[in-house]
Amino acid sequence: MAEAQEAAKAATPETANAGEEANQSGTEAQAPGEGTAARILEESKKYKARMLAAEKELESLRKSKLSEQGEYRKLYEAEVQKSKTLFENLAKKEIHNQVASVAAKAGCHDIDALLKLGKAELLELDTESMSVSGSDAFVEEAKKRYPWLFSTQKPAAINPASPHGAVRGDKSLKQLSKDEIMSKLRSLK
Repeated sequence: MAEAQEAAKAATPETANAGEEANQSGTEAQAPGEGTAARILEESKKYKARMLAAEKELESLRKSKLSEQGEYRKLYEAEVQKSKTLFENLAKKEIHNQVASVAAKAGCHDIDALLKLGKAELLELDTESMSVSGSDAFVEEAKKRYPWLFSTQKPAAINPASPHGAVRGDKSLKQLSKDEIMSKLRSLK
Protein backbone atom coordinates (compact mmCIF):
# COMPACT_ATOMS: atom_id res chain seq x y z
CA MET A 1 0.00 0.00 0.00
CA ALA A 2 2.88 2.32 0.69
CA GLU A 3 4.10 1.63 -2.80
CA ALA A 4 0.75 2.71 -4.23
CA GLN A 5 0.91 5.99 -2.34
CA GLU A 6 4.45 6.69 -3.54
CA ALA A 7 3.38 5.91 -7.05
CA ALA A 8 0.45 8.29 -6.76
CA LYS A 9 2.74 11.05 -5.47
CA ALA A 10 5.20 10.50 -8.22
CA ALA A 11 2.46 10.38 -10.82
CA THR A 12 1.14 13.84 -10.09
CA PRO A 13 3.54 16.62 -10.97
CA GLU A 14 1.95 19.02 -8.47
CA THR A 15 2.80 16.86 -5.51
CA ALA A 16 6.29 16.34 -6.71
CA ASN A 17 6.73 20.08 -7.19
CA ALA A 18 5.17 20.80 -3.77
CA GLY A 19 7.66 18.58 -2.08
CA GLU A 20 10.55 20.24 -3.88
CA GLU A 21 9.25 23.71 -3.02
CA ALA A 22 8.86 22.77 0.62
CA ASN A 23 12.36 21.43 0.73
CA GLN A 24 13.62 24.61 -0.87
CA SER A 25 11.81 26.90 1.63
CA GLY A 26 12.82 24.79 4.64
CA THR A 27 9.32 23.74 5.75
CA GLU A 28 7.66 20.45 5.34
CA ALA A 29 4.78 20.24 2.91
CA GLN A 30 1.41 19.20 4.11
CA ALA A 31 -0.10 16.21 2.53
CA PRO A 32 -3.49 16.74 0.93
CA GLY A 33 -5.12 14.70 3.74
CA GLU A 34 -3.73 16.98 6.44
CA GLY A 35 -5.41 20.12 4.98
CA THR A 36 -8.71 18.34 4.84
CA ALA A 37 -8.30 17.18 8.43
CA ALA A 38 -7.60 20.73 9.60
CA ARG A 39 -10.64 22.02 7.73
CA ILE A 40 -12.81 19.26 9.19
CA LEU A 41 -11.44 19.99 12.65
CA GLU A 42 -12.33 23.69 12.29
CA GLU A 43 -15.83 22.83 11.06
CA SER A 44 -16.20 20.36 13.91
CA LYS A 45 -15.29 23.08 16.41
CA LYS A 46 -17.80 25.47 14.81
CA TYR A 47 -20.57 22.85 14.89
CA LYS A 48 -19.69 21.91 18.46
CA ALA A 49 -19.95 25.60 19.48
CA ARG A 50 -23.31 25.86 17.67
CA MET A 51 -24.50 22.68 19.37
CA LEU A 52 -23.52 23.99 22.82
CA ALA A 53 -25.31 27.27 22.13
CA ALA A 54 -28.41 25.37 20.94
CA GLU A 55 -28.32 23.15 24.05
CA LYS A 56 -28.11 26.24 26.28
CA GLU A 57 -31.04 27.81 24.44
CA LEU A 58 -33.02 24.57 24.71
CA GLU A 59 -32.31 24.39 28.44
CA SER A 60 -33.41 28.00 28.91
CA LEU A 61 -36.62 27.24 26.97
CA ARG A 62 -37.25 24.20 29.15
CA LYS A 63 -36.74 26.30 32.28
CA SER A 64 -39.09 29.00 31.04
CA LYS A 65 -41.67 26.35 30.13
CA LEU A 66 -41.42 24.88 33.62
CA SER A 67 -41.77 28.31 35.18
CA GLU A 68 -44.84 28.97 33.03
CA GLN A 69 -46.27 25.63 34.13
CA GLY A 70 -45.53 26.63 37.72
CA GLU A 71 -47.40 29.87 37.17
CA TYR A 72 -50.32 27.99 35.64
CA ARG A 73 -50.23 25.65 38.60
CA LYS A 74 -50.36 28.64 40.95
CA LEU A 75 -53.26 30.11 38.98
CA TYR A 76 -55.05 26.75 39.06
CA GLU A 77 -54.54 26.44 42.82
CA ALA A 78 -55.82 30.00 43.30
CA GLU A 79 -58.95 29.20 41.27
CA VAL A 80 -59.52 25.99 43.23
CA GLN A 81 -59.23 27.93 46.49
CA LYS A 82 -61.59 30.58 45.16
CA SER A 83 -64.19 27.97 44.21
CA LYS A 84 -63.86 26.32 47.63
CA THR A 85 -64.42 29.68 49.30
CA LEU A 86 -67.46 30.36 47.13
CA PHE A 87 -68.89 26.93 47.95
CA GLU A 88 -68.34 27.46 51.68
CA ASN A 89 -70.04 30.86 51.51
CA LEU A 90 -72.95 29.37 49.58
CA ALA A 91 -73.26 26.56 52.13
CA LYS A 92 -73.25 29.07 55.02
CA LYS A 93 -75.94 31.16 53.33
CA GLU A 94 -78.08 28.09 52.68
CA ILE A 95 -77.77 26.95 56.30
CA HIS A 96 -78.53 30.47 57.52
CA ASN A 97 -81.64 30.72 55.33
CA GLN A 98 -83.00 27.31 56.33
CA VAL A 99 -82.41 27.86 60.05
CA ALA A 100 -83.79 31.41 59.83
CA SER A 101 -87.07 30.20 58.34
CA VAL A 102 -87.53 27.55 61.05
CA ALA A 103 -86.35 29.88 63.83
CA ALA A 104 -88.71 32.66 62.73
CA LYS A 105 -91.63 30.27 63.09
CA ALA A 106 -90.39 29.35 66.56
CA GLY A 107 -90.20 33.02 67.56
CA CYS A 108 -86.43 33.58 67.52
CA HIS A 109 -85.50 37.24 67.47
CA ASP A 110 -81.69 36.87 67.04
CA ILE A 111 -80.85 34.35 64.34
CA ASP A 112 -77.13 35.17 64.21
CA ALA A 113 -76.77 34.45 67.93
CA LEU A 114 -78.78 31.26 67.46
CA LEU A 115 -76.40 30.07 64.75
CA LYS A 116 -73.35 30.85 66.88
CA LEU A 117 -74.69 29.30 70.09
CA GLY A 118 -76.54 26.28 68.71
CA LYS A 119 -75.07 22.84 68.11
CA ALA A 120 -73.84 22.86 64.53
CA GLU A 121 -73.47 19.05 64.61
CA LEU A 122 -77.26 18.77 64.31
CA LEU A 123 -77.22 20.45 60.90
CA GLU A 124 -76.34 18.43 57.81
CA LEU A 125 -75.84 19.90 54.36
CA ASP A 126 -76.39 17.78 51.26
CA THR A 127 -73.77 19.11 48.83
CA GLU A 128 -75.57 17.74 45.77
CA SER A 129 -78.94 19.40 46.32
CA MET A 130 -77.72 22.10 48.76
CA SER A 131 -80.51 21.20 51.18
CA VAL A 132 -80.16 21.37 54.95
CA SER A 133 -81.54 18.70 57.22
CA GLY A 134 -81.81 18.82 60.98
CA SER A 135 -82.78 22.48 61.21
CA ASP A 136 -85.93 21.63 63.21
CA ALA A 137 -83.92 19.67 65.79
CA PHE A 138 -81.32 22.45 65.86
CA VAL A 139 -83.92 25.11 66.67
CA GLU A 140 -85.73 22.93 69.24
CA GLU A 141 -82.49 22.11 71.04
CA ALA A 142 -81.47 25.79 71.01
CA LYS A 143 -84.90 26.77 72.32
CA LYS A 144 -84.37 24.49 75.33
CA ARG A 145 -80.81 25.68 76.02
CA TYR A 146 -81.25 29.39 75.19
CA PRO A 147 -84.86 30.37 75.87
CA TRP A 148 -84.03 34.08 75.98
CA LEU A 149 -83.46 34.00 72.21
CA PHE A 150 -87.11 33.12 71.69
CA SER A 151 -90.13 35.21 72.52
CA THR A 152 -93.15 33.49 74.03
CA GLN A 153 -95.52 36.37 73.41
CA LYS A 154 -96.91 37.30 70.11
CA PRO A 155 -96.10 40.84 69.12
CA ALA A 156 -98.94 43.25 69.75
CA ALA A 157 -100.85 44.27 66.68
CA ILE A 158 -100.54 47.97 66.25
CA ASN A 159 -103.22 49.81 64.42
CA PRO A 160 -101.47 52.15 62.00
CA ALA A 161 -104.31 54.65 62.36
CA SER A 162 -103.69 54.93 66.11
CA PRO A 163 -100.07 54.02 66.87
CA HIS A 164 -100.45 54.52 70.63
CA GLY A 165 -102.81 51.59 70.90
CA ALA A 166 -106.05 53.50 71.04
CA VAL A 167 -108.75 51.77 69.07
CA ARG A 168 -111.23 53.77 67.13
CA GLY A 169 -114.43 54.33 68.96
CA ASP A 170 -112.75 53.85 72.32
CA LYS A 171 -113.04 56.75 74.67
CA SER A 172 -110.33 57.84 77.00
CA LEU A 173 -110.76 57.10 80.70
CA LYS A 174 -111.93 60.65 81.37
CA GLN A 175 -114.66 60.35 78.77
CA LEU A 176 -116.11 57.09 80.15
CA SER A 177 -118.99 57.10 82.54
CA LYS A 178 -118.92 55.31 85.88
CA ASP A 179 -120.97 52.38 84.57
CA GLU A 180 -118.69 51.92 81.53
CA ILE A 181 -115.62 51.87 83.76
CA MET A 182 -117.23 49.27 86.05
CA SER A 183 -118.21 47.05 83.12
CA LYS A 184 -114.64 47.15 81.74
CA LEU A 185 -113.28 46.24 85.17
CA ARG A 186 -115.67 43.29 85.45
CA SER A 187 -114.64 42.03 82.01
CA LEU A 188 -110.97 41.93 83.12
CA LYS A 189 -111.68 39.51 86.01
